[in-house]
Amino acid sequence: MRTALLAYQRGQAGVSAQHGFRGLVMEGRDIGSVIFPNADFRFFLHAHADERARRRANEGQQDSITERDRLDSSRKTAPLACPQGAISIDTTHLTLPQVVEAMAVIIAAKLGAG
Repeated sequence: MRTALLAYQRGQAGVSAQHGFRGLVMEGRDIGSVIFPNADFRFFLHAHADERARRRANEGQQDSITERDRLDSSRKTAPLACPQGAISIDTTHLTLPQVVEAMAVIIAAKLGAG
């Protein structure tokens, strides 16, 4: 199943290009480490566990953040970790628009420099 999902996710870059998009934005726990390890921009977003639990509760989710992190960080295939070269952003005290803005500033700076 994981292999099929990997191929599907990587295939979305081609779908994006076929439709004339200049890029593709994806999020997930292994997008920057496994799916697109050579992407032009890779961000690793993290926040304190209690803040993430509060956010998930506001979405109606009731799961153990610390247990999920423990399992994801220790799994054999694609363990959760900030990939080398990715830009780490602590979102604990940021709103979603602030996170998007922080990422946009980094992207604009790099694109403007090239």
